[in-house]
Amino acid sequence: MNTSFEAFFTIGVALLLIFVCLPLALRKVRMNHLYGFRTAAAFKSESQWYDINAAGGRIVIYSTLPILVIGICKLFTPQDVFIYLNLSALAFPLLICWFLSRRTGQKT
Repeated sequence: MNTSFEAFFTIGVALLLIFVCLPLALRKVRMNHLYGFRTAAAFKSESQWYDINAAGGRIVIYSTLPILVIGICKLFTPQDVFIYLNLSALAFPLLICWFLSRRTGQKT
């Protein structure tokens, strides 16, 4: 695969995820059945909908930032290092999601 294509693809996916989750994190999305973190708890009340979606949006944004940084690093890194960057792009978001979801769960 072309190295610049892979770098721009990684950056594009990260920016898309941030763009999609930003309205959720900012509590701009009303309760609906199409867009947001749709769980049974989220539909119990409007305040829970906003709380759950704001927390979920922040978790996705925070976990996407390392992917964005890794995509930028791919622009300046030799291709033989890509496997380590790709593994990092998988590991960092999983760890961040796990940590933030545990922390968010403790607040409620």
